[in-house]
Amino acid sequence: MPDPDLTSLRRVWLAFTAGIVVLPVVVLLTADATSTLPTFLPVLLVVVVGAGAAVGVVAAERALAGQRPAPEEAVGALRTQAYLQLAVGEFPLLLSVAMAFVLGPPWLVVIGAVVALAALAVGRPTPARLRRLEAGWELPPGTLTGRPAAATDDRGRPR
Repeated sequence: MPDPDLTSLRRVWLAFTAGIVVLPVVVLLTADATSTLPTFLPVLLVVVVGAGAAVGVVAAERALAGQRPAPEEAVGALRTQAYLQLAVGEFPLLLSVAMAFVLGPPWLVVIGAVVALAALAVGRPTPARLRRLEAGWELPPGTLTGRPAAATDDRGRPR
């Protein structure tokens, strides 16, 4: 049985993912901004911020893997890092939503959504990722997943 804290983390992750899918549709249907700026400027800004967010999420994942929390602190460390990754990954989407309404073009929100979905994919709370963290943190099997894992190789794949 998975830890209740991790079950709620999965629900939060799914809610953020659903929001990332729904928000661009709403923006595309409602935004009607026109601007005197060349289109490439807002697009460039969202792409640069998105690249920065992607680097930030990957760096946060590597920092998480490099930690060595005690077994009783492992779930808290994972939750904290997950919320950090969600916030960093959502920023390009929120920026693109604001820019779609203020500067246009409305399809700019799609770029922000793609970056946000990619960032969420990095920190997805899957059983394989949790087993890798358990192994990397040298925690007893089942600390994060709630049950001991089957035999796996060094990459977390079943043998």
